[in-house]
Amino acid sequence: MSDELFGSNVSRETYDKLRAYQALIQKWNPSINLVAKSTLSDVWNRHIIDSAQVYFAAFGEKSSIWTDIGSGGGLPGIVIATLAQGADQQTNVTMVESDRRKSVFLRTAIRELGLSRTKVINERIESAQIPISDIVSARALAPAPDHRWVGHCLGWLETNSLRQSLQLRHAAALVSFARLSVI
Repeated sequence: MSDELFGSNVSRETYDKLRAYQALIQKWNPSINLVAKSTLSDVWNRHIIDSAQVYFAAFGEKSSIWTDIGSGGGLPGIVIATLAQGADQQTNVTMVESDRRKSVFLRTAIRELGLSRTKVINERIESAQIPISDIVSARALAPAPDHRWVGHCLGWLETNSLRQSLQLRHAAALVSFARLSVI
């Protein structure tokens, strides 16, 4: 049995993992503020489906190395890893999060969801040793006018691919950045 996310079939196991992740967010959020309190009642649509869009838009069937910076509660990193694993893609996801409590949450989610190709780096972006990546995402990091973090990402991006940076709130500014960053 499968469910549909944006026209793409996902297995029942993948769907169940995403629902388990939703439950983890709702359980941990009162302690460490993973998502805004005003969106906690609609985690599925506001955060998980939103993150799934990034996965389907970014690469679909292709395996890759994905780095998510300022991961917070794992959006989109955990969702990307879950969908990639469910599609049998050999995608490695690295999440960079400086807040120790949120890193503990991320490691708990990775363990409980069985996401073996996913890891957390508990450091600031500026000091993190990041693998060369095909895709770098930042969903809720600094606002577009203050995206100094973009400079740190350039060294992490695979030079033979389009340098992508996905930030859903400020997509227009970052699409311009991506177009200027083709090598």
